[in-house]
Amino acid sequence: LFVTPHLHYASHKLLSFPEHKGRMFTVFRHPIERAIVSHSDFIKKHQADSRLAQMSLAEFAQSDYSSKDWLTRFLVNKRRERVTWEDVQKAKEILRKKFLIGLYDRVEESMERIERYFGWFRN
Repeated sequence: LFVTPHLHYASHKLLSFPEHKGRMFTVFRHPIERAIVSHSDFIKKHQADSRLAQMSLAEFAQSDYSSKDWLTRFLVNKRRERVTWEDVQKAKEILRKKFLIGLYDRVEESMERIERYFGWFRN
């Protein structure tokens, strides 16, 4: 088991060889819920700037302050370039092949599933 925010380095070093059967897990929040939480956090962080603190969710979503396609960008390693349909398909394939996915709104059930998959047990 290893925990790292450096997905590309770790996956290259540990998972790019056929004999390494690594599998990762992640827990996803629904994108709308994630956007609402991001907007709320943004508003709290920018209370001193009345223009930013009053930004609506719709304005936030269209602004440069929100992260657009962040997961796809992260998985295909495209930070600034335009995301294409092929990038979306590649990201979906990476998730399908390499990740066990849990849901944030069902986190206990998801963690039990992950524990069963990896053979971990609670004390």
